[in-house]
Amino acid sequence: MVEFVRDFKLKLTEEPYETVAHFRIQLLIDNWIIEAQGEDELLMGMKKRADGSEESEWRVGSDGGLRYHGRLCIPNLHELRKEVLDAAQNSKLAMHPGSTKMYRDLKQAYWWNNMKNQIVDYVSRCLTYQEVKAEYHRPSSLLQPMSLAECK
Repeated sequence: MVEFVRDFKLKLTEEPYETVAHFRIQLLIDNWIIEAQGEDELLMGMKKRADGSEESEWRVGSDGGLRYHGRLCIPNLHELRKEVLDAAQNSKLAMHPGSTKMYRDLKQAYWWNNMKNQIVDYVSRCLTYQEVKAEYHRPSSLLQPMSLAECK
């Protein structure tokens, strides 16, 4: 079980509850995102303005991370966003989804500015995806025989 969890870059914590132990799986990347939010000036300004009311679209979660409509905000750090995209693309559970599926999956948990365009660009550069993607266009027409030359 521990090797399975390590393979997915997850942290396993044990919380005793009477005689039964509960396991909580938490993505390590979420902790990295929350720490990196402190380095992004724009997100820090939004965090200061987040009032925590139900109507507000910006809130600070119980873990201290800034959330937009309940989704964790990823700061403008190239290596962090690339790590999130790599995890979504190369996960054993995902198996190289297309840009639409990858966007829908990531949209449930994360938010950053221009997210959809960056996902489309990332997937278009994936060599594995390019090799296995199906072509969805109709054949142009029936094959036509070439005319034979009458002279040399």
